[in-house]
Amino acid sequence: MSDPLPRSAPIPVLALLVATMALVALGRSRVRPPPVVRSVPVPSPTKAAVALREGGTIDLNASSAEELQLLPRIGPALSARIVAARPFASLEDLTRVRGIGARTLERLRPRLSPIVPSEPRPGVPGGEASRLREGGPPATKMPRREPP
Repeated sequence: MSDPLPRSAPIPVLALLVATMALVALGRSRVRPPPVVRSVPVPSPTKAAVALREGGTIDLNASSAEELQLLPRIGPALSARIVAARPFASLEDLTRVRGIGARTLERLRPRLSPIVPSEPRPGVPGGEASRLREGGPPATKMPRREPP
């Protein structure tokens, strides 16, 4: 009996198999173009951010809620409560904000500008700062929360 395939037949089949696998591997490792990176405009830093970075201070009565969040341990909720409790006649008035005690005030004091009493306005005797010190209501009507 004679074999229809000579004994050397497995070698060409094996070579064909290896060549096919190499082509598949090359097809998967195509060089892909780099992903498109879109530039996002970076907002310029505010005066308060620059001041804090350079070791300066920020004004408690004039800074926005976002600027107040640059202070250590002040997040979005606490900055909103600070803005709602304005105006402050002195830095010590900051302790009337829920979440800020004497210890937090002492940590923040080096980063806060001293509060200058406001000038008397026409029709308002003594100005805003003196009215607050005398126990009068703030210039803006804010609902006060009674402690539980």
